[in-house]
Amino acid sequence: IGIVAVADTIRESAADMFGALRKQGVKRFVVLTGDSERVAHAIGLKLGLSLSEVEHDLLPEDKVNFIEALRKH
Repeated sequence: IGIVAVADTIRESAADMFGALRKQGVKRFVVLTGDSERVAHAIGLKLGLSLSEVEHDLLPEDKVNFIEALRKH
């Protein structure tokens, strides 16, 4: 029995980018990912995002629907 785990690496500058955008007045971020909840939340925390700013387990069409819903509000 074995386990293979693959993870994308987060650019070192990514967390700084979110901080800089917040300083410029951006109030809301949303990360849309097909990753599992556990992986997505770990990425969000590394980026300094709240868990409510991370949407996980999404298929490509789910991401499109989410963005369309954001545009309506």
